[in-house]
Amino acid sequence: MFQQITGINAVLIFAPDILKSAGVGGETALQQSMLVGLVNFLMTIVAIKLVDTQGRKTLLLYGAAGMSVALCYLMFEFMQPVRNTTFVLIALLVYIAFLQLLLHRLCG
Repeated sequence: MFQQITGINAVLIFAPDILKSAGVGGETALQQSMLVGLVNFLMTIVAIKLVDTQGRKTLLLYGAAGMSVALCYLMFEFMQPVRNTTFVLIALLVYIAFLQLLLHRLCG
């Protein structure tokens, strides 16, 4: 349930549309959304190893903080008349990484 509240399904499904609205071209947006999927996969593997060493509470706190910072930056970037597409992609990847690395596997 907590996974769905974070909006990860919407981000993964609409990643090409999010990137297109940031100013990325059609084919490039699709390629960058594949990068989002790769980060999603790799951070899941890292999360499996970190849960045992760091503990759930610590990971939940850092995960929530990291996701909040990434989403606040995305909000700031989308409020600008001209968006920096590189930073939008980086913020999106940071959001995915923190969610997968620190939250998704803890609650699922």
